[in-house]
Amino acid sequence: MSKIYQKNIPDVKTPVKRHFGGFTLIELLVVVLISGILAAVALPQYEKAVLNSRMSVWLPVVSSIFSAEQIYYMNNNDYTAQVENLDIQLPSGYSSDCPDVSRCTYHYDEVRIAIELVNQMISLAYKEYADESRYIYRFNGQRECHANENNKKFNHFCLSQGGTLVRTSRGINVYSIK
Repeated sequence: MSKIYQKNIPDVKTPVKRHFGGFTLIELLVVVLISGILAAVALPQYEKAVLNSRMSVWLPVVSSIFSAEQIYYMNNNDYTAQVENLDIQLPSGYSSDCPDVSRCTYHYDEVRIAIELVNQMISLAYKEYADESRYIYRFNGQRECHANENNKKFNHFCLSQGGTLVRTSRGINVYSIK
């Protein structure tokens, strides 16, 4: 008989080794540890990228309001807080709050756009950080970004817009945008 058909019968005196097809506890712990480190590094960067993209969608809207305010000023020698007086159409889906003729706020799901004649500015605030962080167009053409000094995400957003830290006042970092 040829060797192909011969069976190798284990010797009764030698023990049979059993091999289980799994991972050891140490191997599993190493994989979990590496996954945790990657998640700890990636998650903050992801959150910063999401904030940047959400705010960047609204920056052209604020820029358009600013341009329309400049045109309105050239025609009327005054600014207006009401978008209805401007030659511009805001994206649909907002509610407005105009307590007087010098201030109007337009609320969307995730942002708030405020036109303040007293401070001569248009501000864009992401609702999660609305009380402490916002992007500002001043009527004199200057752009600023204000971020709570403890809010790393919004400080990163201000820097990503080309901001240079000018001052810190009452816990708010003020960036000048070029």
